[in-house]
Amino acid sequence: LKSASPPPPLLHLHGRPTPRAWLDTMGDVLKAFEDKKLDFDNWLKTQPPAIEIGITTATAFTPARASNTTAWLDTMGDVLKAFEDKKLDFDNWLKTQPPAIEIGITTATNALQGGVLGFTLGMVNGNLEKQAASMPNKPPTMAGGSFSGPPKVLALNLAVFSAVQGGLTLAVKKYRGKDDITTNMIGMLGAGAALSLTTNLGDQPAAPGQVKPTTPIGYAIDAVRTGVLFATLNGAFMKIGQYFTGKNTVQDVYYYHTVGMLTALGLEKYEKNFRRGLLMDDCLALLSDSALKEVKIPAGPRLKILNYVVASKAHMAAFSAQQQQLQVAPVKEEGGLAQV
Repeated sequence: LKSASPPPPLLHLHGRPTPRAWLDTMGDVLKAFEDKKLDFDNWLKTQPPAIEIGITTATAFTPARASNTTAWLDTMGDVLKAFEDKKLDFDNWLKTQPPAIEIGITTATNALQGGVLGFTLGMVNGNLEKQAASMPNKPPTMAGGSFSGPPKVLALNLAVFSAVQGGLTLAVKKYRGKDDITTNMIGMLGAGAALSLTTNLGDQPAAPGQVKPTTPIGYAIDAVRTGVLFATLNGAFMKIGQYFTGKNTVQDVYYYHTVGMLTALGLEKYEKNFRRGLLMDDCLALLSDSALKEVKIPAGPRLKILNYVVASKAHMAAFSAQQQQLQVAPVKEEGGLAQV
């Protein structure tokens, strides 16, 4: 018997690919697929926002993935992220426009959002009323008022309310240069008055226990009363929010570097401690362990903050010395040239 020599390496054995050849082939296929997917993603980014979001939703959400809860959540997360990115780009672009264009677009977008919300709320109210009508003991339903009625009526009310609130608030903010409680209360005052006029001038019946005005003076009085009510409630809620969060938009300019430091260290939750202790930006270089302890910041965060302050001082000292050397160097060169 002759000794059998090993067969030469073949890509196929009896019509079947060897494991190594099969893996190589699949690797080529996957690489080609990834290249095509990259080209498609690059092309998709050049399309308008509506087309990009629509195609992303259509291609990512398939029945196979929908059967998997995790995959479905991932898909919705991708869609929401794409929408947020486009919204951020739009907001940044809007801030670069003249005030009249920015206020106009803000008013229009708020009106659209309010209209959609109102129409949806009207449909929900209609379904609830139908269900309540079939009950033995029929519960009372809201037959009138600003936030009740058919979908079209409610859509109009909320569209007007949202448009005036958003546009007027932005206009007052541009005029005053402040985004504080007063600015928001003025916007809500106008929104409440506009909502009152829209409801009273329309065919919608009054809310139970109320009588719709019929004279211009009555319209004006009800508009002022409603506007003051909405402004007061808005101001009270914002004041309560500032009390619990410790934030005040009027004073944010004094804590700009403080917030940046805490964010860099991952200690954002101690911002309210700095505000309550009035430790503003001009106090950063003076921070001490006793000062941080007085505003009830634990030992670990205190060490991080103090180390950050020391490192910042060293960095600023080195930068200042470097600037002085750069200023001295041209003087020496000029003196040398003068001597020559």
